[in-house]
Amino acid sequence: MPQRKLAGTKLHFADSGTGPAVLLLHAFPLSGAMWKKQIAPLRGSFRLIAPDLPGFGGSQPPSSPVSIAGFAGLALELLDALGVDKAAVVGLSMGGYVALELQAAAPQRVGALALCDTRSHADTDDGKRAREASARAVEEEGSTEPLIERLLPNLLSPSASPELRREVERLIGDTSVEGAAAAQRAIARRRDFTRELGKIGCPTLVLVGSHDTLSTPAEMQRIAQALPKARFQTIFGAGHLSNIEKPDAFNSALRSFLDEVLG
Repeated sequence: MPQRKLAGTKLHFADSGTGPAVLLLHAFPLSGAMWKKQIAPLRGSFRLIAPDLPGFGGSQPPSSPVSIAGFAGLALELLDALGVDKAAVVGLSMGGYVALELQAAAPQRVGALALCDTRSHADTDDGKRAREASARAVEEEGSTEPLIERLLPNLLSPSASPELRREVERLIGDTSVEGAAAAQRAIARRRDFTRELGKIGCPTLVLVGSHDTLSTPAEMQRIAQALPKARFQTIFGAGHLSNIEKPDAFNSALRSFLDEVLG
């Protein structure tokens, strides 16, 4: 897969398919590889660009503190490098935080938005302390194993197969210690977009797994209600990683939306 050096960081990404550009922004602590079940079936209709954010997957770990806004800026630089003026932006969980920052920074570059299993509000003080504790645990262990133990039960529904759990474990295992710790701290410092949702003018798809306990259906429905041009849909039987756990339903919802707003 290709790499580009952007802002001093070697960024690994997938770039596949033809048609309107769609930027896929991954969850924490995974990588662009989490989108493989979307890229294969959708590449015939869209150009799908899926970067590994710094420290995730094949991308270079950060050498200094990072921010969600910085991730958004890097994604915009990647679009520039690939000659993409405008894209639909799809973000899941942490990817949703990045998508919101990207849309705020360059709304003219975002033709449509999909916010999946994510949040608009900032962390509470307790949440920030928990993320710092998690970052330190990863650093002290020198491994992402603490993340697997803490997060995996909340990423998939109770009915997820052992094979699916192992797949997610492998994706987490590809994350560097530096990337995981830096991103945890960046997420803890992210800004609150709740009052900004009403300013988002592009069509927006809001997707959530029916068994998501991290970004609950009720919370995601409130996000949809605050957006001027939103479509809300539940992915039944899925947990937080709805695109991985129920890819057919996720792809159907995403394709229908993109065909409508980009066609």
